Amino acid sequence: TIKRIDVSLVKSSNTPAFMATRSGGDQTIANATYTLMSFNNEIIDTDSAYDNSAYTFTVPSGKNGTYLIGGQVAKNNAGSTDRLILKITKTTGGSETSFLFGEAYSKDYAKATTSKICTLAVGDILKCYAYQNTGGDIQIEQGEENSFFFAIKLG
Repeated sequence: TIKRIDVSLVKSSNTPAFMATRSGGDQTIANATYTLMSFNNEIIDTDSAYDNSAYTFTVPSGKNGTYLIGGQVAKNNAGSTDRLILKITKTTGGSETSFLFGEAYSKDYAKATTSKICTLAVGDILKCYAYQNTGGDIQIEQGEENSFFFAIKLG
């Protein structure tokens, strides 16, 4: 009969993990321009790896491995049929590449969502961008139920 067990010896640690959202109002996204999402509110950040002023996640030392990454942006405008894109980029060794896309086509209140399991190395930097082509500015909704960016190490 097991009477006592040290859980830290048997459970896996899924860190680092972060989830960031926007607070303080919706974010304006200009027409036909990729705009860095200003996710300034950290819901969780286990290793202080998310920078909520530069809006970047950097893989910390010793934390390379397999990650689940993703995000969502939600349009807060009704209007013409348009395209809403969420793009996550990865910077490795100073070179930024488009890494992951999510798209939505909708007349009103579109949400673009994406996620991916991938391998990240120490020092890799992730950023989240939004794009739209309505012909004018739109608002991306604040709040964790609407727009967010996250990553979690799977093991």
